[in-house]
Amino acid sequence: KPLAGISIYVGAASDTPTAGIEMAMRRSVAVRTDASGKFKLNHVRPGRCRVVAGAGDLLGGGTSEYGVASFPIVVPAVGSVDAGTLSLAPAARIRGQLVDTNGKPVAQGSIFLRDAATGTYLEEWTSASSDESGEFEYAGVPEGSWDVVARAPGFATAVTRGVAARPGGV
Repeated sequence: KPLAGISIYVGAASDTPTAGIEMAMRRSVAVRTDASGKFKLNHVRPGRCRVVAGAGDLLGGGTSEYGVASFPIVVPAVGSVDAGTLSLAPAARIRGQLVDTNGKPVAQGSIFLRDAATGTYLEEWTSASSDESGEFEYAGVPEGSWDVVARAPGFATAVTRGVAARPGGV
């Protein structure tokens, strides 16, 4: 029985082909774009799926000059679907330091981004971790307003709301 595949062209916001961008589908498959910015996902389970195009923090590879983008798609049981072109916008970085209530750095904390307007998390694969000095850097962030959510063992979840991310900015 044939399995469905997805073909998509990935380009920068300027429509320039983008090679080496990581593409993935939740609980399914992952590939990188070729030199022409194209890719094909094979052996994808039929039904409603979400395609994710990522930068530096997605699945531990790629480039962080473009932000993470995702979109829903319906995969047929037989055949393939051409999802067209996905344009990636230039990325921002969010840096900070995770500290406890006494100002002492918290190492190995997990940092997540949540859309300040919708409450939706950036993507399940993306996060950053605080180092021994409590510092973190979240790369590949799409432009917008983000809530920075921090979690660490033994601490309550902390949230800094409305952090502005601008391409090329930190």
